[in-house]
Amino acid sequence: MDIRSLFLISCLFVIGCKSETPTRDTSPLAEVESMLNRSDKAISRSVKPKADQKRKAAVKPPSATLKQSKQVLAAFPPIVGKRYPNLQLFDSSGRIVSLASLRGRPLLIEPIGMNCAACQAFSGGGRYGGFGGVTPQAGLPSIEELLAKYARVQLSNSDILLVQIIFYNSKMKAPTPADIRAWERHFRLRRSNIKVLGATEDVRKAARPLIPGFQLVDRNFMLQMDASGHRPTHNLYRDLLPALG
Repeated sequence: MDIRSLFLISCLFVIGCKSETPTRDTSPLAEVESMLNRSDKAISRSVKPKADQKRKAAVKPPSATLKQSKQVLAAFPPIVGKRYPNLQLFDSSGRIVSLASLRGRPLLIEPIGMNCAACQAFSGGGRYGGFGGVTPQAGLPSIEELLAKYARVQLSNSDILLVQIIFYNSKMKAPTPADIRAWERHFRLRRSNIKVLGATEDVRKAARPLIPGFQLVDRNFMLQMDASGHRPTHNLYRDLLPALG
């Protein structure tokens, strides 16, 4: 027997014990229905504010709320020989990270599109498989393999910080912290010499010509070499990677 039925029985019992001279002309069942309706309305009033509170508590992803300054937008995409724009990014937990806060060591910046076959190959797709239904570009080694071959360094034992900046997710939208977590987990990127960060909506379209590829930023936060996009300024294998050796 459900709670409503028990309540109905108890109400009938209470009404049966009342005086036989009711103040209004109504049947016991009608009075019970009235009581139930009042109870349902009370419950509705108590539940609705909680639902409203949940809706108000819904937090938009940083990519939708965080904005770049006018100076950063004017300087992006970056230019070789100039200071790299101080992008305001976020990590897998939603924490805001200023790109300039990572200065002081060589930064190997990799612009990422999550559905880019080359980006997935550079991230280790040959070993871990594709992400989000994408087949990694065949024959393209991971960046760690390329560093070992052309720069003769191991990323884990070097001063280099690999910074992957995800500019758009698998749906061609600005990423969310959940997107970053999924990408990190799939390609085993949660390591001390690697940072995976998400970019904001206002730089997403401007970054598309930079994907795939790499950019080398020196200790003073100056862009030294640019081997990104389909028309790179420098060659990844002849110029950028050997410079890290």
